[in-house]
Amino acid sequence: MKITEKITITNEDNMELMARYPDNYFDLAIVNHVYQPKTKKEYFSEIFRVSKNQISNEKPKTRTNR
Repeated sequence: MKITEKITITNEDNMELMARYPDNYFDLAIVNHVYQPKTKKEYFSEIFRVSKNQISNEKPKTRTNR
């Protein structure tokens, strides 16, 4: 669903969505960790990869890819 020229809402698997974007594509990722990926490490690794900044209700103790 296209909200504005720059904002689109999708309903899909978050890991599949993030896989389509290059490193640091997003300025900010705001996530609520109800999504249960295979591993939290894998999930947060992708969040850190595609976004420059993150806001989350849960973060791992270390950043694995920076």
